[in-house]
Amino acid sequence: MAQKQFYRSTRDRKVAGVIGGISEFFGWPASNIRLAYVVLVCVLLILFKETEVLAFFLLLAYVGLWALLPTDTTVWTNRVRRSRGTNRR
Repeated sequence: MAQKQFYRSTRDRKVAGVIGGISEFFGWPASNIRLAYVVLVCVLLILFKETEVLAFFLLLAYVGLWALLPTDTTVWTNRVRRSRGTNRR
């Protein structure tokens, strides 16, 4: 059985594919996750006007995941290579 892995989606993306990858990992609709993320950032900005640290952290986390997560094509290419026994890049 294949192990689940976080990745950025190239099929379900609006900006970088981070939320699309999260939705594929958990099996949740991406539109719900996107809506919850935007509402959470907006609520944090409204509630904590003096210190936008929490909203900034969520935005920074998104950018960090964008930089760190591989795309789904990279993940599938690596799985095919391992199944064929070729680990060359």
